[in-house]
Amino acid sequence: MAISEDAPRDIEAYLALARAHGDTSDSRDQVTDLEAIARVAWRLMTEAQKAAFRLDAEILALAEATGDFADEQNADF
Repeated sequence: MAISEDAPRDIEAYLALARAHGDTSDSRDQVTDLEAIARVAWRLMTEAQKAAFRLDAEILALAEATGDFADEQNADF
């Protein structure tokens, strides 16, 4: 699939690209792509946006669901 640099995309389009990569190669590639997307988004966020992200109900629920596992993985929240 040819991707135009001028085409506006929302997050769903990027998630679809990651899914397609996993479907056409190895499912681990999808995870790697999703991690790369998250890292770029984080790098581009302002400190205020990062703070809002950390306090979002979905993110707080995810952090609570992972419990001590995140701490064991040396996650830097």
